[in-house]
Amino acid sequence: MDQNGAIRILNKFGYEAQVIDGVLTVEIPSGNAAAFQQEFLRARFILEKGGFKGKVAAQEK
Repeated sequence: MDQNGAIRILNKFGYEAQVIDGVLTVEIPSGNAAAFQQEFLRARFILEKGGFKGKVAAQEK
């Protein structure tokens, strides 16, 4: 799966994502640190199950 496919999958799950400097960046609403980390792990899990092998980062919305 390429980055565009990964963005489409994340959009289906309600996440906003973009590519910044070659890294797929998932925008996650700010909140407490535990909730932020949990959402990031969920997004990464979705991508891994979809076959995405690239770098993933999180950014507060």
